Amino acid sequence: MFPTKYKAAVVTPLLKKSGLDQESPAYYLPISNLNNFSKILEKLLHIISCPNFNQLQSAYRPLHSKETALLHTLDHIYRASDHGRPTALVSIDLSSAFDMVDHTILLHRLDSSFGISGATFSWIRSYLNGRSQCVRAGQSASPYRECLSGVPQSSVLGPLLFSAYVSPIGFIASDHGISLQQYADDTQLHISVSTADLTVNLSTLESCLQSLHCWLCHNSLTLNSNKSDTILFGTANMRKFPSIPGINIAGNLVPLSDKIVTLGVTLDCRLALSDHISNVCCAAHFHICALRHIRSVLTEDMGKAVAVSMVHLHLVWSSSRRYSCTRFSVRQLHRTLPTCVNPCQ
Repeated sequence: MFPTKYKAAVVTPLLKKSGLDQESPAYYLPISNLNNFSKILEKLLHIISCPNFNQLQSAYRPLHSKETALLHTLDHIYRASDHGRPTALVSIDLSSAFDMVDHTILLHRLDSSFGISGATFSWIRSYLNGRSQCVRAGQSASPYRECLSGVPQSSVLGPLLFSAYVSPIGFIASDHGISLQQYADDTQLHISVSTADLTVNLSTLESCLQSLHCWLCHNSLTLNSNKSDTILFGTANMRKFPSIPGINIAGNLVPLSDKIVTLGVTLDCRLALSDHISNVCCAAHFHICALRHIRSVLTEDMGKAVAVSMVHLHLVWSSSRRYSCTRFSVRQLHRTLPTCVNPCQ
């Protein structure tokens, strides 16, 4: 049995990013604050080594980070580009994915696909059943309500259970011959296309999306086509393609975008990464300016330590993808580095 007193969570709504409408609940992340000891207990379960676990799910696995997920996707795109073939990519958005997990379906999948039974199965069932939560904003809090579905996002076990829940998505993509990359509830489907087979390629991709949409509906998940993105990656010469109005996602035609944001990285259609570099430099300068407000009370060593922890991480994050950057983008990064190293000067 999972201890009952560790099943209650306090949800603190956090705005997804600045500038959004603070009056709309849709723009908030429901972060569950849980007992620390419950997280220690949750680390006892390990199902990552099961062969039915989607091998292209990069979250919550050793040696599978956001950076390796991005490199895996970009490697496919660059390889196709070397053969003169652009890549059509669809980034799928799931509405309240963690909150929509059906406990009955999840337990059945853990039993049938992952071979979890006996005391371990009873322990997981106890972990899921009888959970409750309240919402706290400032000094106000709602009454506690029972959670009939979903897994807590900020827990150790919740995201892992969600990954097991959506593991069949990998088989759907494989059956249609579509390349896939997942990171938690972020899913990208991509396929290399050619002028001669453009109609067939896009038809295959849309067929896969339709099958995925049907599977999500049968598993209590919702594909949000309004927040899903599509893009065609390729060089300037490759993009001399027939006009593509968009890609059909869940019955809605989603037009191609010039750039998309995936796993915190902005990718443009030519893979120049100029927009991403500009965003990185802006974030670094913002923290540097904030740091200058307290520079009078910091020693030089303290200032450098704070700068490395708050600023330098923005510059080195996923730096292995920047080998294709333009010289202008590289100079932008170089101009930021001296300020980061000497923030108190």
